[in-house]
Amino acid sequence: MRGALATRVVLVVIGAVAVAHAQLLPFVSERGGGPLSVRSMGRCPPANFSAVPLDVMAYAAAPWYVQKQLPLNYQPVNELYCVRAEYTLRNPSNISAGLIANNYANRGGVNGAVQGSSKYDRNNATLLALPADTPDGSDGRLLVGPKELLDMFPRAWRSIFGPYWVVAVGPSKNATIKYDWAIISGGQPKYEAANGTCTTLPPNNRTAVDAALLAALNESAMRAPRITGRPLQPPAFDSGGLWFFSRKPVDPEATAAMTQRAQGSAVPPTDWLLTDVTAELGLDTSKLVPVQQEGCKYQA
Repeated sequence: MRGALATRVVLVVIGAVAVAHAQLLPFVSERGGGPLSVRSMGRCPPANFSAVPLDVMAYAAAPWYVQKQLPLNYQPVNELYCVRAEYTLRNPSNISAGLIANNYANRGGVNGAVQGSSKYDRNNATLLALPADTPDGSDGRLLVGPKELLDMFPRAWRSIFGPYWVVAVGPSKNATIKYDWAIISGGQPKYEAANGTCTTLPPNNRTAVDAALLAALNESAMRAPRITGRPLQPPAFDSGGLWFFSRKPVDPEATAAMTQRAQGSAVPPTDWLLTDVTAELGLDTSKLVPVQQEGCKYQA
């Protein structure tokens, strides 16, 4: 769901030089210094936290509708209407080529102005989801980022793209789609929330860090013509995040199951929606925002 940020980053990445990273160090110091110091408390990520085995072709076989998610710099609250994700194989005979992420959302209200990526992006910025560690993505770990950065940094794209981990799924009775719901985490939840659970966002709000990144990149782009002797450095495209996906636009039952699974609450073993009722993700769900899907037309 990183379409809007993809467009913004591509516009400034050519001018992103080493000075951009130097400018950001005060904001993301792991040593305790700086105005946005972010230090893990030692409990996070939860023990054995990982992605789950995934059939990528089945995962991409039908659209996903976001039930809840964390607001982010590139997905603020006023754009969390009718959020839908469609994935298409870049090469149906070669899963390792990855997926094209066609993200859709409305700004300002249901059926409002369209925001999106790939086929829903007015600037034609294509967003990709590529296998991270296994050729077919069967470990549930993907890396997401704009195709333009893949083309510009063919050897460094893995360090640029952001992690997209499918950390829990609810099996479907439909053999084609296999999954009725899925929980997506932007990588490992490395930071401890106030309630003792774990989150992908630092305590001081990653949105500010994202804004600082974009500001630094823009400034670097303006200064780049006057800087010589410094190699280009690609920016990190990792903004964390947490999403609850369902195959249905409105699915309170799956949302309840995902909330229980994310928090690690006890779930009756007869609940067929869960793949492993003993697993505890230990994720902070307190800042998730419901995405309104009722009445959505999903028209570009």
